[in-house]
Order: sequence, then C-alpha cells, then structure tokens
Amino acid sequence: MLNKKEIIYTLTAIVLMTIILSFVNYNLLYEKSPLYFIFSATIILISVFSKKITAKILDVGIKIKSWEWKRYGIYARSEFKKSIPLGIILPLLFSFLLSYRYFFCLLQFKSTALASKVVKKYGKNRFSELMEWDDALIVFYSIIPLLALALIVRFINITPIIELSRITMFYVLWNIIPVSQLDGTKLFFGSRPLFVFTWILTLIASAIVFI
Repeated sequence: MLNKKEIIYTLTAIVLMTIILSFVNYNLLYEKSPLYFIFSATIILISVFSKKITAKILDVGIKIKSWEWKRYGIYARSEFKKSIPLGIILPLLFSFLLSYRYFFCLLQFKSTALASKVVKKYGKNRFSELMEWDDALIVFYSIIPLLALALIVRFINITPIIELSRITMFYVLWNIIPVSQLDGTKLFFGSRPLFVFTWILTLIASAIVFI
C-alpha cells in the first residue's frame, strides 16, 4: 500500500516525532524514547493508513510525503527550484530553539484520480476527475480514528499511556489548521461545512482530553 518513498517519509516522520517528544527543557529523555516511538508510530500510521483506505474507497490515488513549501505566489512560475522541507525544519525549530514539544506538522499528501474513479451522482451529472470534496473526505476519515484513539486512551486512564491522548490531540489540532498543504487546507477548500463540523468535534474531544 505504501511505496518506498512513502515508507521513507513515514518512518522519517515517526523518528522526528519521537525526537521532539523526547526533547524536554533542552534535555533528551532517552529512557522515554521507546515509549514515544510507539506513540508516534501509532498516531502517524493510523493517519496514513486511514487516508490510504479512504482514498481507495473513493478510487483516488494518494502519495504521502513530507510537508514542504514550494510555491510562494499565485502564479505557476512563483516557485522555488527546490521544495523547502517544512515538515522537518519547523518541528526541529520549535523543539530545539523554543523547547515546544507538540508541533506535529510533518506530512502532507497529494491525490490523483484513478482510472476507475466514477464519483456517485451529483444531480444529473457524474464526474470522473478528482474533486476537492474527495480530499476533504480523505482528511475527515483520517481524523475520526485519531479522535477516537485520544478519547479511548483518556477514558482508560492508564498512567504509562495516558500521555498518548494529549499527544494525539495536538497532532490533530496542528494538522487541521488551513495552512499551506496541511490537511486543514484540503478540508477547508473541499467542504466548508465539513471543515466546521470537524473543528467542532475536535474542540469537544480536546475539552474532554485536556480538562
């Protein structure tokens, strides 16, 4: 389901997330790194495979990659020659310079319509091309499992894993901000009502987890 590049991007995100979680008050907590690796792998793999499964149902192909910045203007020519890996630079910046452990904007995805794609009827029309609504659904159905994870762990309330609940919520909150190529942008432009509904669900879950 994941090609070689996607595996590399996903593993890089897991390792990076483990590092920034382990870096506390300018000290690296080696003894907690294995636990944070499990947390990071759980969150990121749920997000990635939820996207993949939803995309397959919608007959959409997606490629997972590190969050990057290439276009700086509205015109096609307004691009850097090489993409800037924001998904690596900014988390490390927040962690090592600002000592903030919960900046988890690590990955993005790019979608394309598969040859088999035939979207269900909208009025009298059928569309075989990719629509922004498809991206919104892919994002939405990758967020729901993470919210469920955060709430389940919160209610189980076992000391070694209770922190997973908070970490998961921070991951969701950062990634549904409509900035650049993050999930929140795809959700916002794909469906405003679904964007608002997702934020309402996330805020309710956040209140339960953090209070």
